[in-house]
Amino acid sequence: MAPLATVSESGPNAKLRIVTASPPPPDAADADGSVDASADGLAATDGLAATDGFAATDGLAGAATLGATDGEAAVPLHAAAARANDATSAASGRDMAIGRKAGTTTLLDLMLQDGNTRARVRRIVSLCSNGGPDCQMTLWPDEREVRRLELHEARVHAMRPGRHVRELADGVVLYDETDPDPFWNRLATPRLPADEKAFRRRLDEVIVYFATLSRRPHLWASPGYHQPPDLERRLREAGFVDLGRGLLMALTRPERSTAAATPAERGITVERLRGERGDRNPTVAAEVALVAAEAFAADSEARSVMVDDVLGLLARVEFAAYLVRADGEPAAVAKATTFDGATYLSTIGTRPRFRGRGLAALATAAAARDAQAAGSAWIYLGVFESNLTARRLYDRLGFEDVGEAAGDWLL
Repeated sequence: MAPLATVSESGPNAKLRIVTASPPPPDAADADGSVDASADGLAATDGLAATDGFAATDGLAGAATLGATDGEAAVPLHAAAARANDATSAASGRDMAIGRKAGTTTLLDLMLQDGNTRARVRRIVSLCSNGGPDCQMTLWPDEREVRRLELHEARVHAMRPGRHVRELADGVVLYDETDPDPFWNRLATPRLPADEKAFRRRLDEVIVYFATLSRRPHLWASPGYHQPPDLERRLREAGFVDLGRGLLMALTRPERSTAAATPAERGITVERLRGERGDRNPTVAAEVALVAAEAFAADSEARSVMVDDVLGLLARVEFAAYLVRADGEPAAVAKATTFDGATYLSTIGTRPRFRGRGLAALATAAAARDAQAAGSAWIYLGVFESNLTARRLYDRLGFEDVGEAAGDWLL
Protein backbone atom coordinates (compact mmCIF):
# COMPACT_ATOMS: atom_id res chain seq x y z
CA MET A 1 0.00 0.00 0.00
CA ALA A 2 1.29 3.45 -0.90
CA PRO A 3 1.15 5.50 2.29
CA LEU A 4 -0.50 8.88 2.49
CA ALA A 5 2.01 11.68 2.49
CA THR A 6 2.46 12.93 6.03
CA VAL A 7 2.58 16.71 6.05
CA SER A 8 2.63 17.20 9.81
CA GLU A 9 3.53 14.92 12.68
CA SER A 10 2.50 16.01 16.14
CA GLY A 11 3.27 13.03 18.31
CA PRO A 12 1.90 9.51 18.34
CA ASN A 13 -1.73 10.50 18.91
CA ALA A 14 -2.37 13.30 16.44
CA LYS A 15 -1.49 13.66 12.78
CA LEU A 16 -2.58 15.79 9.87
CA ARG A 17 -2.12 14.44 6.37
CA ILE A 18 -3.07 16.18 3.17
CA VAL A 19 -3.37 14.74 -0.32
CA THR A 20 -5.22 15.94 -3.40
CA ALA A 21 -7.79 13.39 -4.44
CA SER A 22 -11.36 12.68 -5.32
CA PRO A 23 -13.37 11.43 -2.31
CA PRO A 24 -12.27 7.78 -1.91
CA PRO A 25 -14.88 5.03 -1.89
CA PRO A 26 -15.55 3.47 1.54
CA ASP A 27 -13.83 0.22 0.53
CA ALA A 28 -10.60 2.13 -0.19
CA ALA A 29 -9.87 2.02 3.55
CA ASP A 30 -7.61 -0.66 4.95
CA ALA A 31 -8.23 -2.66 8.11
CA ASP A 32 -7.09 0.09 10.45
CA GLY A 33 -9.20 2.74 8.76
CA SER A 34 -6.49 4.55 6.80
CA VAL A 35 -6.93 5.30 3.12
CA ASP A 36 -5.04 3.41 0.46
CA ALA A 37 -3.71 6.13 -1.79
CA SER A 38 -3.33 3.62 -4.62
CA ALA A 39 -7.12 3.31 -4.74
CA ASP A 40 -7.25 6.82 -6.18
CA GLY A 41 -4.18 6.45 -8.37
CA LEU A 42 -2.11 8.62 -6.05
CA ALA A 43 1.60 8.40 -5.49
CA ALA A 44 3.32 10.08 -2.56
CA THR A 45 6.04 12.46 -3.72
CA ASP A 46 8.15 14.91 -1.75
CA GLY A 47 5.90 14.79 1.31
CA LEU A 48 2.65 15.35 -0.61
CA ALA A 49 0.75 13.20 -3.06
CA ALA A 50 -0.13 14.80 -6.38
CA THR A 51 -2.86 14.09 -8.91
CA ASP A 52 -4.48 15.70 -11.99
CA GLY A 53 -1.14 17.16 -12.93
CA PHE A 54 -0.83 19.30 -9.83
CA ALA A 55 2.47 19.34 -8.02
CA ALA A 56 2.88 20.04 -4.33
CA THR A 57 4.87 22.99 -3.09
CA ASP A 58 6.99 23.15 0.01
CA GLY A 59 4.82 25.96 1.33
CA LEU A 60 1.84 23.67 1.82
CA ALA A 61 3.66 21.47 4.27
CA GLY A 62 4.64 24.52 6.27
CA ALA A 63 1.10 25.82 6.38
CA ALA A 64 -0.54 22.59 7.47
CA THR A 65 0.16 21.83 11.08
CA LEU A 66 -1.83 20.91 14.15
CA GLY A 67 0.60 22.85 16.25
CA ALA A 68 1.17 20.10 18.80
CA THR A 69 4.51 18.68 19.84
CA ASP A 70 5.58 15.25 21.03
CA GLY A 71 4.28 14.62 24.51
CA GLU A 72 1.47 17.15 24.14
CA ALA A 73 -2.08 15.86 24.62
CA ALA A 74 -4.08 15.46 21.41
CA VAL A 75 -6.99 17.85 21.04
CA PRO A 76 -10.68 16.91 20.65
CA LEU A 77 -12.19 16.43 17.20
CA HIS A 78 -13.77 19.87 16.99
CA ALA A 79 -10.55 21.63 18.02
CA ALA A 80 -8.33 19.64 15.67
CA ALA A 81 -10.76 20.05 12.80
CA ALA A 82 -10.84 23.80 13.41
CA ARG A 83 -7.06 23.84 13.14
CA ALA A 84 -7.35 21.73 10.00
CA ASN A 85 -9.72 24.35 8.57
CA ASP A 86 -7.13 27.02 9.28
CA ALA A 87 -4.41 24.88 7.72
CA THR A 88 -6.50 24.22 4.63
CA SER A 89 -7.39 27.90 4.28
CA ALA A 90 -3.76 28.85 4.56
CA ALA A 91 -2.67 26.20 2.10
CA SER A 92 -5.37 26.79 -0.50
CA GLY A 93 -4.90 30.54 -0.26
CA ARG A 94 -1.33 30.24 -1.53
CA ASP A 95 -0.55 31.01 -5.15
CA MET A 96 -0.57 27.51 -6.54
CA ALA A 97 -2.73 25.63 -8.98
CA ILE A 98 -4.28 23.28 -6.43
CA GLY A 99 -6.14 26.16 -4.82
CA ARG A 100 -7.42 27.62 -8.07
CA LYS A 101 -8.94 24.74 -9.93
CA ALA A 102 -12.67 24.36 -9.27
CA GLY A 103 -13.80 20.90 -8.30
CA THR A 104 -10.55 19.70 -6.77
CA THR A 105 -10.67 18.38 -3.24
CA THR A 106 -8.31 18.06 -0.34
CA LEU A 107 -8.31 14.98 1.85
CA LEU A 108 -7.48 15.51 5.49
CA ASP A 109 -6.73 12.42 7.54
CA LEU A 110 -6.77 13.39 11.22
CA MET A 111 -5.68 11.06 13.98
CA LEU A 112 -6.83 12.21 17.39
CA GLN A 113 -7.05 10.71 20.82
CA ASP A 114 -9.60 11.07 23.60
CA GLY A 115 -8.50 9.19 26.70
CA ASN A 116 -7.50 5.72 25.53
CA THR A 117 -9.51 5.84 22.32
CA ARG A 118 -7.72 6.78 19.12
CA ALA A 119 -9.91 8.47 16.54
CA ARG A 120 -8.96 8.68 12.92
CA VAL A 121 -11.14 10.92 10.79
CA ARG A 122 -11.01 11.06 7.04
CA ARG A 123 -12.25 14.45 5.94
CA ILE A 124 -13.16 15.67 2.46
CA VAL A 125 -12.75 19.40 1.88
CA SER A 126 -14.04 20.87 -1.37
CA LEU A 127 -12.01 23.81 -2.61
CA CYS A 128 -13.68 26.80 -4.24
CA SER A 129 -12.44 28.13 -7.56
CA ASN A 130 -11.07 31.23 -5.86
CA GLY A 131 -8.87 29.12 -3.60
CA GLY A 132 -10.98 29.24 -0.44
CA PRO A 133 -12.42 26.06 1.13
CA ASP A 134 -16.09 25.24 0.98
CA CYS A 135 -16.80 24.60 4.64
CA GLN A 136 -19.54 22.01 4.14
CA MET A 137 -17.52 18.83 4.49
CA THR A 138 -17.98 15.18 5.37
CA LEU A 139 -16.24 13.40 8.23
CA TRP A 140 -15.34 9.75 7.80
CA PRO A 141 -14.38 8.37 11.24
CA ASP A 142 -12.77 4.97 11.32
CA GLU A 143 -14.92 2.01 12.28
CA ARG A 144 -13.88 2.10 15.92
CA GLU A 145 -15.22 5.62 16.28
CA VAL A 146 -18.46 4.79 14.50
CA ARG A 147 -18.90 1.84 16.86
CA ARG A 148 -18.21 4.16 19.76
CA LEU A 149 -20.81 6.70 18.60
CA GLU A 150 -23.53 4.15 17.88
CA LEU A 151 -23.01 2.59 21.32
CA HIS A 152 -22.91 6.03 22.96
CA GLU A 153 -26.19 7.09 21.35
CA ALA A 154 -27.88 3.81 22.29
CA ARG A 155 -26.75 4.22 25.90
CA VAL A 156 -28.13 7.77 25.92
CA HIS A 157 -31.55 6.50 24.88
CA ALA A 158 -31.33 3.61 27.36
CA MET A 159 -31.13 6.02 30.30
CA ARG A 160 -34.91 5.84 30.49
CA PRO A 161 -36.35 3.09 32.72
CA GLY A 162 -37.23 -0.05 30.80
CA ARG A 163 -34.76 0.50 27.96
CA HIS A 164 -31.79 -1.75 27.40
CA VAL A 165 -28.68 -1.90 25.23
CA ARG A 166 -27.15 -5.13 24.04
CA GLU A 167 -23.80 -4.97 22.28
CA LEU A 168 -23.45 -7.77 19.73
CA ALA A 169 -20.49 -8.73 17.59
CA ASP A 170 -22.36 -7.49 14.53
CA GLY A 171 -24.22 -4.45 15.87
CA VAL A 172 -25.78 -2.68 18.82
CA VAL A 173 -29.37 -3.44 19.88
CA LEU A 174 -31.61 -0.92 21.62
CA TYR A 175 -34.80 -2.33 23.16
CA ASP A 176 -37.70 -0.74 25.03
CA GLU A 177 -39.79 -3.03 27.24
CA THR A 178 -42.99 -0.99 27.01
CA ASP A 179 -42.82 1.23 23.93
CA PRO A 180 -43.00 -0.62 20.57
CA ASP A 181 -42.01 2.47 18.57
CA PRO A 182 -39.31 1.27 16.14
CA PHE A 183 -37.10 4.23 17.06
CA TRP A 184 -36.51 2.68 20.49
CA ASN A 185 -36.16 -0.86 19.13
CA ARG A 186 -33.43 -1.35 16.55
CA LEU A 187 -30.14 -2.90 15.49
CA ALA A 188 -27.66 -0.14 14.58
CA THR A 189 -24.94 -0.37 11.89
CA PRO A 190 -25.31 -4.11 11.18
CA ARG A 191 -22.19 -6.02 10.20
CA LEU A 192 -23.62 -9.15 8.65
CA PRO A 193 -21.81 -11.80 6.57
CA ALA A 194 -21.17 -11.03 2.91
CA ASP A 195 -21.76 -14.61 1.73
CA GLU A 196 -25.36 -14.78 0.50
CA LYS A 197 -26.32 -17.93 2.41
CA ALA A 198 -24.63 -16.80 5.61
CA PHE A 199 -26.24 -13.38 5.25
CA ARG A 200 -29.72 -14.83 4.84
CA ARG A 201 -29.20 -17.13 7.82
CA ARG A 202 -28.02 -14.27 10.05
CA LEU A 203 -30.80 -11.97 8.89
CA ASP A 204 -33.34 -14.69 9.74
CA GLU A 205 -31.77 -14.90 13.22
CA VAL A 206 -32.14 -11.14 13.63
CA ILE A 207 -35.79 -11.30 12.55
CA VAL A 208 -36.46 -14.10 15.04
CA TYR A 209 -34.67 -12.13 17.76
CA PHE A 210 -36.99 -9.15 17.25
CA ALA A 211 -39.97 -11.52 17.22
CA THR A 212 -38.99 -12.86 20.65
CA LEU A 213 -39.12 -9.25 21.86
CA SER A 214 -42.50 -8.72 20.19
CA ARG A 215 -40.98 -5.98 18.07
CA ARG A 216 -40.79 -5.43 14.34
CA PRO A 217 -37.35 -6.10 12.83
CA HIS A 218 -35.64 -2.75 12.48
CA LEU A 219 -32.12 -2.09 11.20
CA TRP A 220 -30.25 1.19 10.95
CA ALA A 221 -27.83 1.18 8.05
CA SER A 222 -24.63 3.19 7.82
CA PRO A 223 -23.15 3.45 4.30
CA GLY A 224 -19.40 3.00 4.38
CA TYR A 225 -19.53 1.11 7.69
CA HIS A 226 -22.27 -1.51 7.60
CA GLN A 227 -21.57 -4.94 6.17
CA PRO A 228 -21.98 -6.18 3.55
CA PRO A 229 -21.55 -2.99 1.50
CA ASP A 230 -24.78 -3.73 -0.42
CA LEU A 231 -26.73 -4.29 2.80
CA GLU A 232 -29.48 -1.83 1.91
CA ARG A 233 -30.17 -3.49 -1.43
CA ARG A 234 -30.41 -6.88 0.30
CA LEU A 235 -32.74 -5.52 2.97
CA ARG A 236 -35.01 -4.04 0.32
CA GLU A 237 -35.11 -7.37 -1.52
CA ALA A 238 -35.97 -9.09 1.79
CA GLY A 239 -39.07 -6.88 2.16
CA PHE A 240 -37.72 -4.13 4.44
CA VAL A 241 -38.92 -0.57 3.83
CA ASP A 242 -36.79 2.56 4.27
CA LEU A 243 -38.65 4.94 6.62
CA GLY A 244 -36.36 7.86 5.88
CA ARG A 245 -32.66 8.53 5.59
CA GLY A 246 -30.89 10.04 8.58
CA LEU A 247 -27.55 11.75 9.16
CA LEU A 248 -25.22 12.20 12.06
CA MET A 249 -23.60 15.63 12.31
CA ALA A 250 -20.63 16.48 14.52
CA LEU A 251 -19.24 19.79 15.72
CA THR A 252 -15.96 20.67 14.02
CA ARG A 253 -16.05 24.48 13.99
CA PRO A 254 -16.77 25.38 17.62
CA GLU A 255 -16.20 29.08 17.12
CA ARG A 256 -19.54 29.21 15.29
CA SER A 257 -21.47 27.76 18.22
CA THR A 258 -19.61 29.92 20.71
CA ALA A 259 -20.52 33.05 18.76
CA ALA A 260 -24.19 32.01 18.63
CA ALA A 261 -24.53 31.15 22.34
CA THR A 262 -25.42 34.69 23.43
CA PRO A 263 -29.02 35.98 23.03
CA ALA A 264 -29.32 38.60 20.29
CA GLU A 265 -32.66 40.00 21.47
CA ARG A 266 -33.80 41.68 24.64
CA GLY A 267 -36.13 39.53 26.69
CA ILE A 268 -34.48 36.28 25.55
CA THR A 269 -32.85 34.11 28.22
CA VAL A 270 -31.30 30.63 28.29
CA GLU A 271 -31.69 28.42 31.35
CA ARG A 272 -29.38 25.45 31.86
CA LEU A 273 -31.34 22.88 33.84
CA ARG A 274 -29.54 20.25 35.88
CA GLY A 275 -30.97 17.96 38.54
CA GLU A 276 -28.13 18.43 41.01
CA ARG A 277 -28.87 22.17 41.06
CA GLY A 278 -32.40 21.58 42.26
CA ASP A 279 -33.98 21.88 38.81
CA ARG A 280 -35.67 18.51 39.08
CA ASN A 281 -39.23 19.63 39.69
CA PRO A 282 -42.56 19.07 37.90
CA THR A 283 -42.90 22.71 36.82
CA VAL A 284 -39.59 22.76 34.97
CA ALA A 285 -40.23 19.33 33.46
CA ALA A 286 -43.67 20.43 32.28
CA GLU A 287 -42.20 23.50 30.57
CA VAL A 288 -39.56 21.48 28.74
CA ALA A 289 -42.20 18.93 27.74
CA LEU A 290 -44.52 21.70 26.55
CA VAL A 291 -41.90 23.06 24.18
CA ALA A 292 -40.93 19.61 22.89
CA ALA A 293 -44.56 18.54 22.43
CA GLU A 294 -45.49 21.64 20.42
CA ALA A 295 -42.25 21.63 18.45
CA PHE A 296 -42.77 18.02 17.34
CA ALA A 297 -46.59 18.07 17.24
CA ALA A 298 -46.95 15.42 19.95
CA ASP A 299 -50.36 14.57 21.37
CA SER A 300 -51.42 15.09 24.98
CA GLU A 301 -50.64 11.50 25.96
CA ALA A 302 -47.12 11.79 24.58
CA ARG A 303 -46.66 15.09 26.41
CA SER A 304 -47.52 13.43 29.72
CA VAL A 305 -44.88 10.80 29.04
CA MET A 306 -42.39 13.56 28.20
CA VAL A 307 -42.87 15.17 31.63
CA ASP A 308 -41.98 11.92 33.40
CA ASP A 309 -39.11 11.41 30.96
CA VAL A 310 -37.60 14.83 31.70
CA LEU A 311 -38.02 14.36 35.45
CA GLY A 312 -36.16 11.08 35.28
CA LEU A 313 -33.34 12.53 33.18
CA LEU A 314 -32.91 15.53 35.46
CA ALA A 315 -31.98 13.05 38.18
CA ARG A 316 -28.89 12.07 36.18
CA VAL A 317 -25.61 14.00 36.27
CA GLU A 318 -24.98 13.26 32.59
CA PHE A 319 -28.05 15.16 31.46
CA ALA A 320 -28.85 18.84 30.94
CA ALA A 321 -31.75 20.66 29.31
CA TYR A 322 -31.44 24.12 27.78
CA LEU A 323 -34.68 26.08 27.95
CA VAL A 324 -34.92 29.34 26.04
CA ARG A 325 -37.52 31.82 27.24
CA ALA A 326 -38.96 34.74 25.30
CA ASP A 327 -40.23 37.38 27.73
CA GLY A 328 -40.53 34.67 30.35
CA GLU A 329 -42.40 32.14 28.22
CA PRO A 330 -40.80 28.77 27.38
CA ALA A 331 -40.03 28.95 23.67
CA ALA A 332 -37.26 26.57 22.59
CA VAL A 333 -35.32 23.63 23.98
CA ALA A 334 -32.30 21.39 23.46
CA LYS A 335 -31.12 18.40 25.47
CA ALA A 336 -27.53 17.30 26.01
CA THR A 337 -26.20 14.05 27.43
CA THR A 338 -22.49 13.86 28.20
CA PHE A 339 -20.34 10.91 29.28
CA ASP A 340 -17.31 8.94 28.10
CA GLY A 341 -15.87 11.92 26.25
CA ALA A 342 -18.88 12.50 24.00
CA THR A 343 -22.02 14.65 24.04
CA TYR A 344 -25.23 13.75 22.23
CA LEU A 345 -27.64 16.62 21.48
CA SER A 346 -31.33 15.87 20.99
CA THR A 347 -34.92 17.18 21.14
CA ILE A 348 -33.92 20.47 19.52
CA GLY A 349 -37.03 22.46 18.70
CA THR A 350 -39.07 25.64 18.97
CA ARG A 351 -42.76 26.19 19.65
CA PRO A 352 -44.42 27.24 16.36
CA ARG A 353 -45.32 30.80 17.39
CA PHE A 354 -41.71 31.54 18.39
CA ARG A 355 -40.07 30.25 15.21
CA GLY A 356 -37.95 32.37 12.92
CA ARG A 357 -36.04 34.07 15.73
CA GLY A 358 -33.07 31.71 16.05
CA LEU A 359 -34.11 30.36 19.45
CA ALA A 360 -33.44 26.68 18.72
CA ALA A 361 -30.02 27.72 17.42
CA LEU A 362 -29.43 29.56 20.69
CA ALA A 363 -30.33 26.49 22.76
CA THR A 364 -28.12 24.25 20.60
CA ALA A 365 -25.20 26.67 20.75
CA ALA A 366 -25.42 26.91 24.54
CA ALA A 367 -25.41 23.12 24.83
CA ALA A 368 -22.46 22.80 22.42
CA ARG A 369 -20.49 25.44 24.33
CA ASP A 370 -20.93 23.55 27.59
CA ALA A 371 -19.99 20.27 25.90
CA GLN A 372 -16.75 21.81 24.71
CA ALA A 373 -16.04 23.08 28.22
CA ALA A 374 -16.65 19.54 29.52
CA GLY A 375 -13.93 18.26 27.18
CA SER A 376 -16.12 16.19 24.85
CA ALA A 377 -14.17 14.89 21.87
CA TRP A 378 -17.42 14.26 19.99
CA ILE A 379 -20.39 16.66 20.08
CA TYR A 380 -22.96 15.21 17.72
CA LEU A 381 -26.65 14.96 16.83
CA GLY A 382 -29.00 13.20 14.43
CA VAL A 383 -31.16 14.75 11.71
CA PHE A 384 -33.21 13.51 8.78
CA GLU A 385 -31.53 14.07 5.43
CA SER A 386 -34.73 15.68 4.14
CA ASN A 387 -34.82 18.24 6.96
CA LEU A 388 -32.88 20.89 5.08
CA THR A 389 -33.91 23.69 7.46
CA ALA A 390 -32.39 21.91 10.46
CA ARG A 391 -29.29 20.88 8.51
CA ARG A 392 -28.65 24.47 7.47
CA LEU A 393 -29.06 25.57 11.08
CA TYR A 394 -26.55 23.00 12.32
CA ASP A 395 -24.13 23.92 9.55
CA ARG A 396 -24.27 27.55 10.65
CA LEU A 397 -23.46 26.38 14.18
CA GLY A 398 -20.33 24.52 13.02
CA PHE A 399 -21.58 20.95 12.53
CA GLU A 400 -20.61 18.70 9.61
CA ASP A 401 -21.99 15.45 8.21
CA VAL A 402 -20.54 12.21 9.54
CA GLY A 403 -20.47 9.71 6.70
CA GLU A 404 -23.45 9.41 4.35
CA ALA A 405 -27.18 9.44 4.97
CA ALA A 406 -28.31 6.07 6.35
CA GLY A 407 -31.48 4.15 5.64
CA ASP A 408 -33.93 3.31 8.43
CA TRP A 409 -35.10 -0.18 7.46
CA LEU A 410 -38.27 -1.68 8.95
CA LEU A 411 -39.87 -5.04 8.08
